[in-house]
Amino acid sequence: MLKENYVRKGFFEHAEFMALRVELPEHLKGFVTFAYKTGWSVSEITDLIWNQVDLDNSIVRLETGDIKNDEARTVYLDDEIQEVFNHQWNARKNLLPYMF
Repeated sequence: MLKENYVRKGFFEHAEFMALRVELPEHLKGFVTFAYKTGWSVSEITDLIWNQVDLDNSIVRLETGDIKNDEARTVYLDDEIQEVFNHQWNARKNLLPYMF
């Protein structure tokens, strides 16, 4: 068996994440929930703009060139993330192009 290099560490168990989220200020809960569920990096999330989001079909696209490994990704939104995105849309839709 090959030796594993660069093993990622520092993952939350679900109960730990839920305990953390309860303590977060309201304005960070959606951001942190999206990060937890998708595994996207902070820069991928902070650079996310509305034209990458399809709320009608519950899809978010990260295009090539937007990420360091140059592989496009599509995330299908579950009900919780759809609710987060709807909240963000209602709060920021006309103010900024950025999701968070």
